[in-house]
Amino acid sequence: MFFYDATEGGVRPDMYMPPNGVTTVVDAGSAGTANFDAFYRTVICASKVRIKAFLTVSPPGQTWSQENYDPDNIDENKIHALFRQYRNVLQGLKLKVQTEDIAEYGLKPLTESLRIANDLRCPVAIHSTHPVVPMKELVSLLRRGDIIAHAFHGKGSTILTDEGAVLAEVRQARERGVIFDAANGRSHFSMNTARRAIANGFLPDIISSDLSTITKLAWPVYALPWILSKYLALGVALTDVINACTHTPAVFIGHGSRNWYAGPWGICRYRHL
Repeated sequence: MFFYDATEGGVRPDMYMPPNGVTTVVDAGSAGTANFDAFYRTVICASKVRIKAFLTVSPPGQTWSQENYDPDNIDENKIHALFRQYRNVLQGLKLKVQTEDIAEYGLKPLTESLRIANDLRCPVAIHSTHPVVPMKELVSLLRRGDIIAHAFHGKGSTILTDEGAVLAEVRQARERGVIFDAANGRSHFSMNTARRAIANGFLPDIISSDLSTITKLAWPVYALPWILSKYLALGVALTDVINACTHTPAVFIGHGSRNWYAGPWGICRYRHL
Protein backbone atom coordinates (compact mmCIF):
# COMPACT_ATOMS: atom_id res chain seq x y z
CA MET A 1 0.00 0.00 0.00
CA PHE A 2 1.46 3.32 -1.07
CA PHE A 3 -1.09 6.08 -0.35
CA TYR A 4 1.14 7.00 2.56
CA ASP A 5 -0.40 10.25 3.83
CA ALA A 6 -4.00 9.09 3.57
CA THR A 7 -4.10 5.45 4.65
CA GLU A 8 -3.26 3.68 7.87
CA GLY A 9 -0.76 1.31 6.27
CA GLY A 10 0.75 3.26 3.37
CA VAL A 11 4.54 3.39 2.84
CA ARG A 12 6.65 5.73 0.71
CA PRO A 13 7.54 3.79 -2.45
CA ASP A 14 10.69 5.75 -3.31
CA MET A 15 12.07 5.22 0.19
CA TYR A 16 11.52 1.48 0.59
CA MET A 17 11.37 -0.04 -2.89
CA PRO A 18 14.62 0.78 -4.79
CA PRO A 19 16.95 -0.21 -1.90
CA ASN A 20 15.36 -3.67 -2.06
CA GLY A 21 15.66 -4.11 -5.81
CA VAL A 22 12.10 -3.05 -6.68
CA THR A 23 11.48 -0.47 -9.41
CA THR A 24 7.83 -1.23 -10.27
CA VAL A 25 5.01 -1.84 -7.81
CA VAL A 26 1.31 -2.62 -7.91
CA ASP A 27 -0.71 -0.91 -5.19
CA ALA A 28 -3.27 -3.34 -3.80
CA GLY A 29 -6.20 -0.97 -3.55
CA SER A 30 -5.11 1.83 -1.23
CA ALA A 31 -7.65 4.15 -2.84
CA GLY A 32 -11.30 3.90 -3.83
CA THR A 33 -13.57 5.97 -6.01
CA ALA A 34 -13.65 8.82 -3.47
CA ASN A 35 -9.90 9.40 -3.36
CA PHE A 36 -8.14 7.78 -6.31
CA ASP A 37 -7.67 11.15 -8.04
CA ALA A 38 -5.75 12.38 -4.99
CA PHE A 39 -3.69 9.19 -4.87
CA TYR A 40 -2.77 9.62 -8.51
CA ARG A 41 -1.76 13.28 -8.15
CA THR A 42 0.10 13.11 -4.84
CA VAL A 43 1.80 9.70 -5.01
CA ILE A 44 1.71 8.03 -8.43
CA CYS A 45 2.76 11.12 -10.40
CA ALA A 46 5.29 12.21 -7.77
CA SER A 47 7.11 8.88 -7.42
CA LYS A 48 10.17 7.72 -9.31
CA VAL A 49 9.09 4.13 -8.76
CA ARG A 50 6.60 3.05 -11.43
CA ILE A 51 3.20 2.50 -9.77
CA LYS A 52 0.25 0.55 -11.12
CA ALA A 53 -2.84 0.17 -8.96
CA PHE A 54 -6.02 -1.69 -8.16
CA LEU A 55 -9.12 0.29 -7.26
CA THR A 56 -10.91 -0.80 -4.09
CA VAL A 57 -14.68 -0.93 -4.63
CA SER A 58 -15.23 0.54 -1.15
CA PRO A 59 -15.32 4.29 -1.99
CA PRO A 60 -12.86 5.44 0.73
CA GLY A 61 -10.37 2.71 -0.18
CA GLN A 62 -8.31 1.11 2.54
CA THR A 63 -7.98 4.11 4.79
CA TRP A 64 -7.86 1.77 7.77
CA SER A 65 -7.95 -1.97 8.46
CA GLN A 66 -11.66 -2.51 7.77
CA GLU A 67 -13.71 -1.19 4.87
CA ASN A 68 -17.41 -0.79 4.20
CA TYR A 69 -18.43 -3.10 1.36
CA ASP A 70 -22.12 -2.32 1.35
CA PRO A 71 -23.03 -3.08 -2.29
CA ASP A 72 -25.34 -0.05 -2.33
CA ASN A 73 -22.28 2.18 -1.85
CA ILE A 74 -20.33 0.84 -4.81
CA ASP A 75 -20.19 3.74 -7.28
CA GLU A 76 -20.29 1.95 -10.61
CA ASN A 77 -20.41 5.12 -12.71
CA LYS A 78 -17.35 6.57 -10.97
CA ILE A 79 -15.49 3.28 -11.34
CA HIS A 80 -16.06 3.36 -15.10
CA ALA A 81 -15.02 7.02 -15.26
CA LEU A 82 -11.78 6.36 -13.38
CA PHE A 83 -10.89 3.41 -15.61
CA ARG A 84 -11.39 5.60 -18.66
CA GLN A 85 -9.24 8.37 -17.20
CA TYR A 86 -6.48 6.20 -15.74
CA ARG A 87 -6.51 3.24 -18.11
CA ASN A 88 -2.70 3.07 -18.14
CA VAL A 89 -2.52 2.84 -14.34
CA LEU A 90 -5.55 0.91 -13.10
CA GLN A 91 -5.17 -2.85 -13.33
CA GLY A 92 -8.43 -4.08 -11.82
CA LEU A 93 -10.83 -4.00 -8.88
CA LYS A 94 -10.02 -5.00 -5.31
CA LEU A 95 -12.13 -6.08 -2.36
CA LYS A 96 -11.92 -8.11 0.82
CA VAL A 97 -14.09 -11.18 1.22
CA GLN A 98 -13.16 -11.81 4.84
CA THR A 99 -15.98 -12.34 7.29
CA GLU A 100 -15.06 -9.29 9.35
CA ASP A 101 -15.81 -7.01 6.39
CA ILE A 102 -18.67 -8.54 4.43
CA ALA A 103 -20.50 -10.98 6.73
CA GLU A 104 -23.78 -9.07 6.54
CA TYR A 105 -23.60 -8.84 2.75
CA GLY A 106 -22.47 -12.37 1.93
CA LEU A 107 -21.05 -12.71 -1.56
CA LYS A 108 -22.97 -9.78 -3.05
CA PRO A 109 -19.97 -7.37 -2.95
CA LEU A 110 -17.95 -9.95 -4.89
CA THR A 111 -20.65 -10.75 -7.43
CA GLU A 112 -21.22 -7.02 -8.01
CA SER A 113 -17.48 -6.48 -8.45
CA LEU A 114 -17.26 -9.36 -10.91
CA ARG A 115 -20.20 -7.96 -12.88
CA ILE A 116 -18.57 -4.54 -13.13
CA ALA A 117 -15.21 -6.12 -13.97
CA ASN A 118 -16.83 -8.04 -16.82
CA ASP A 119 -17.96 -4.73 -18.31
CA LEU A 120 -14.51 -3.21 -17.79
CA ARG A 121 -12.74 -6.37 -19.00
CA CYS A 122 -10.45 -6.27 -16.01
CA PRO A 123 -9.53 -8.68 -13.21
CA VAL A 124 -10.71 -8.70 -9.62
CA ALA A 125 -8.23 -9.22 -6.78
CA ILE A 126 -9.62 -10.52 -3.53
CA HIS A 127 -8.21 -10.48 -0.01
CA SER A 128 -8.99 -14.09 0.84
CA THR A 129 -8.30 -14.55 4.56
CA HIS A 130 -11.13 -15.87 6.77
CA PRO A 131 -13.48 -15.92 3.78
CA VAL A 132 -17.20 -15.50 4.22
CA VAL A 133 -17.78 -18.77 2.32
CA PRO A 134 -15.63 -21.91 2.02
CA MET A 135 -12.59 -21.47 -0.20
CA LYS A 136 -13.84 -24.08 -2.67
CA GLU A 137 -16.98 -22.00 -3.26
CA LEU A 138 -15.02 -18.76 -3.46
CA VAL A 139 -12.51 -19.87 -6.09
CA SER A 140 -15.28 -21.43 -8.17
CA LEU A 141 -16.64 -17.93 -8.84
CA LEU A 142 -13.39 -16.51 -10.15
CA ARG A 143 -12.42 -16.03 -13.78
CA ARG A 144 -9.21 -16.15 -15.76
CA GLY A 145 -6.93 -13.36 -14.54
CA ASP A 146 -8.66 -12.88 -11.19
CA ILE A 147 -6.35 -12.99 -8.18
CA ILE A 148 -6.49 -14.78 -4.86
CA ALA A 149 -4.29 -12.63 -2.61
CA HIS A 150 -2.77 -14.15 0.54
CA ALA A 151 -3.00 -17.58 -1.06
CA PHE A 152 -1.13 -19.28 1.79
CA HIS A 153 -3.05 -17.77 4.71
CA GLY A 154 -4.17 -19.89 7.64
CA LYS A 155 -7.33 -18.11 8.77
CA GLY A 156 -10.63 -19.90 8.38
CA SER A 157 -11.13 -21.82 5.14
CA THR A 158 -7.86 -22.17 3.22
CA ILE A 159 -6.69 -23.67 -0.06
CA LEU A 160 -6.13 -27.00 1.73
CA THR A 161 -8.41 -29.85 2.74
CA ASP A 162 -8.55 -30.98 6.36
CA GLU A 163 -6.03 -33.66 5.41
CA GLY A 164 -3.55 -31.12 4.03
CA ALA A 165 -4.06 -31.69 0.30
CA VAL A 166 -4.73 -28.82 -2.10
CA LEU A 167 -8.45 -28.47 -2.79
CA ALA A 168 -9.54 -29.84 -6.16
CA GLU A 169 -11.45 -26.59 -6.76
CA VAL A 170 -8.26 -24.61 -6.19
CA ARG A 171 -6.38 -26.66 -8.77
CA GLN A 172 -9.28 -26.26 -11.19
CA ALA A 173 -9.22 -22.50 -10.63
CA ARG A 174 -5.53 -22.40 -11.51
CA GLU A 175 -6.21 -24.40 -14.65
CA ARG A 176 -8.83 -21.76 -15.57
CA GLY A 177 -6.22 -19.04 -15.19
CA VAL A 178 -6.93 -17.74 -11.68
CA ILE A 179 -3.72 -16.27 -10.21
CA PHE A 180 -2.51 -17.15 -6.72
CA ASP A 181 -0.46 -14.39 -5.10
CA ALA A 182 1.42 -15.18 -1.88
CA ALA A 183 1.09 -11.53 -0.69
CA ASN A 184 2.78 -12.21 2.64
CA GLY A 185 1.66 -9.27 4.80
CA ARG A 186 1.81 -9.11 8.59
CA SER A 187 -0.59 -11.93 9.39
CA HIS A 188 -1.68 -13.35 6.05
CA PHE A 189 0.87 -16.13 5.66
CA SER A 190 0.87 -19.56 7.30
CA MET A 191 4.05 -21.59 7.09
CA ASN A 192 1.97 -24.72 7.59
CA THR A 193 -0.28 -23.88 4.62
CA ALA A 194 2.66 -22.93 2.42
CA ARG A 195 4.72 -25.99 3.31
CA ARG A 196 1.89 -28.39 2.59
CA ALA A 197 0.84 -26.66 -0.63
CA ILE A 198 4.38 -26.56 -1.98
CA ALA A 199 4.92 -30.20 -1.02
CA ASN A 200 1.84 -30.92 -3.13
CA GLY A 201 3.43 -29.09 -6.07
CA PHE A 202 1.27 -25.98 -5.69
CA LEU A 203 3.64 -23.01 -6.02
CA PRO A 204 2.58 -19.36 -5.89
CA ASP A 205 2.14 -17.68 -9.27
CA ILE A 206 3.27 -14.37 -7.77
CA ILE A 207 5.40 -13.73 -4.69
CA SER A 208 4.83 -10.27 -3.23
CA SER A 209 5.54 -8.64 0.12
CA ASP A 210 2.28 -6.75 0.86
CA LEU A 211 4.44 -4.20 2.67
CA SER A 212 2.84 -1.78 5.14
CA THR A 213 3.89 0.70 7.81
CA ILE A 214 3.79 -2.07 10.40
CA THR A 215 6.05 -4.45 8.47
CA LYS A 216 8.49 -2.21 6.59
CA LEU A 217 11.97 -3.35 7.62
CA ALA A 218 10.33 -5.29 10.45
CA TRP A 219 9.25 -8.87 11.15
CA PRO A 220 7.60 -10.78 9.53
CA VAL A 221 8.01 -9.03 6.15
CA TYR A 222 11.04 -6.70 6.23
CA ALA A 223 11.20 -6.41 2.42
CA LEU A 224 10.77 -8.47 -0.74
CA PRO A 225 14.21 -10.20 -0.63
CA TRP A 226 13.40 -11.57 2.83
CA ILE A 227 10.10 -12.97 1.53
CA LEU A 228 11.82 -14.54 -1.47
CA SER A 229 14.33 -16.27 0.80
CA LYS A 230 11.45 -17.94 2.62
CA TYR A 231 10.45 -19.79 -0.55
CA LEU A 232 14.01 -20.86 -1.19
CA ALA A 233 14.01 -22.33 2.32
CA LEU A 234 10.77 -24.15 1.47
CA GLY A 235 12.51 -25.84 -1.45
CA VAL A 236 11.22 -23.74 -4.36
CA ALA A 237 13.80 -23.52 -7.16
CA LEU A 238 15.62 -20.19 -7.47
CA THR A 239 14.44 -19.75 -11.06
CA ASP A 240 10.82 -20.26 -9.97
CA VAL A 241 11.22 -17.75 -7.14
CA ILE A 242 12.69 -15.11 -9.47
CA ASN A 243 10.04 -15.80 -12.09
CA ALA A 244 7.27 -15.25 -9.51
CA CYS A 245 8.51 -11.76 -8.63
CA THR A 246 9.56 -10.61 -12.11
CA HIS A 247 8.19 -12.22 -15.25
CA THR A 248 4.73 -13.31 -14.06
CA PRO A 249 3.75 -9.97 -12.49
CA ALA A 250 5.29 -8.12 -15.44
CA VAL A 251 3.08 -10.05 -17.86
CA PHE A 252 0.08 -9.31 -15.66
CA ILE A 253 0.61 -5.53 -15.86
CA GLY A 254 1.24 -5.61 -19.59
CA HIS A 255 5.04 -5.56 -19.69
CA GLY A 256 5.45 -9.13 -20.83
CA SER A 257 7.32 -8.14 -24.00
CA ARG A 258 10.31 -7.19 -21.88
CA ASN A 259 12.83 -9.81 -20.84
CA TRP A 260 12.14 -9.80 -17.09
CA TYR A 261 12.95 -13.46 -16.52
CA ALA A 262 16.56 -13.80 -15.43
CA GLY A 263 16.98 -17.49 -16.22
CA PRO A 264 19.88 -19.57 -14.91
CA TRP A 265 22.53 -17.58 -16.83
CA GLY A 266 21.15 -14.22 -15.72
CA ILE A 267 21.04 -15.31 -12.09
CA CYS A 268 24.55 -16.72 -12.31
CA ARG A 269 25.81 -13.48 -13.83
CA TYR A 270 24.10 -11.44 -11.12
CA ARG A 271 25.74 -13.51 -8.40
CA HIS A 272 29.13 -13.19 -10.08
CA LEU A 273 28.87 -9.39 -10.07
